[in-house]
Amino acid sequence: MRDVVIIGVGMHKFGYLPHVPIKELARVAVWNAIRDAGIEAQAIQCAYVGNTAQGALEGQHSVRGHVALRTGAGLSGLPIVNVECGTASATVAFREAWIAVGSGLYDVALSLGMEKTTSGTKAQRQSSAAGAVDVTSGDGGMGLTFVGVFAALVEKLMRQYGWTEQQLAKVAAKSFYNASLNPNAEYQQAYTVEEVLQSRVVSYPLTRLMSCSARIDGAAAVIVCAREAVEKYTSRRPLVDVAACVQRSVPFYDFRKPETREIVYTHDPSSVMEAYKIAGAGPEDMELAQCHDAFSIEEMISYQAMGFCEPGDGGRMIDEGRTALQGDIPFNTDGGLLARGNPAGATGTAQICEVVQQLRGEAGARQVRGRDGTGPKIGIISNAGGGPVENAIGSLMGVVLKR
Repeated sequence: MRDVVIIGVGMHKFGYLPHVPIKELARVAVWNAIRDAGIEAQAIQCAYVGNTAQGALEGQHSVRGHVALRTGAGLSGLPIVNVECGTASATVAFREAWIAVGSGLYDVALSLGMEKTTSGTKAQRQSSAAGAVDVTSGDGGMGLTFVGVFAALVEKLMRQYGWTEQQLAKVAAKSFYNASLNPNAEYQQAYTVEEVLQSRVVSYPLTRLMSCSARIDGAAAVIVCAREAVEKYTSRRPLVDVAACVQRSVPFYDFRKPETREIVYTHDPSSVMEAYKIAGAGPEDMELAQCHDAFSIEEMISYQAMGFCEPGDGGRMIDEGRTALQGDIPFNTDGGLLARGNPAGATGTAQICEVVQQLRGEAGARQVRGRDGTGPKIGIISNAGGGPVENAIGSLMGVVLKR
């Protein structure tokens, strides 16, 4: 496996963009990445495109990436692979691009995540989101939604660990503050802890500002290159190494065993732990982190699932400010799914874009200082796609990037 580096990243601002076609979202993200990489478009030799909802909402099936790249971004003649895996779609697309280059088959590859969930009817949007589980059994068979499942999970963990609504609100307030410093984020306004608590209740105890927006559009792109071939294509520096990129499918859980129930309730850590091992690093080495936080409770769970604290200590981490921009392990520095936004098919590459910008020292007002004050040198990304809890179906992703 050859060493692979990220040479370019690009985004289209996330937000409620009903009048912007998905082709335009893709075009802006791809060409921003091409310009960032300093390469000719013809240097891209293959592309992997993540998307979840365009088929259900716009009737565009089978060739979504081909349409977006050819008639949107103006790229044609190269192999294009469509990837669908819930919120992990773009991370899986990135992994496939990494494998394609690392294997030696290609030198330069594009991974694109794109999503437009403001299309279609309300019923179509709800059906599309609800279909990211096993619809024939478990939570899906009972008609449970993601917000209902996570609200029940919050109550369980509040009883188990003593976590409070105020701690959940602190997570959200931190994310909205970070997003207010991110020009590509859906939300550009910071909220106080009290404002989070007083926002409309969606499913108790989750309020509107503890849950990410359901209707949002956006796109993000990443270009990777073989380290040994970089000089042929670009003088872009600094380069960001892909130290590890791990995909695991969710294993079968025997719910008769309390220990396996606990793993599901607190997120399966297998992909992240394997990524640490491959990268030759551990949680103690990480200088920033991105996690899947469609609900603020997910970030608190991720603190322990990703190895940054003991079980139950997530509340203490947020109280002590450890995950803030100036903390020892800043989380979701761009606002995360909660506030940057979660156009599902684009979320994975957006996470990668943020960590790359942080490692290159290009994050502006939200720039993390790192352990030595010169910027972070290594970061971890955790993402997942598919249904939660009993109906846990889908992919678990762990990515380590470093400079």
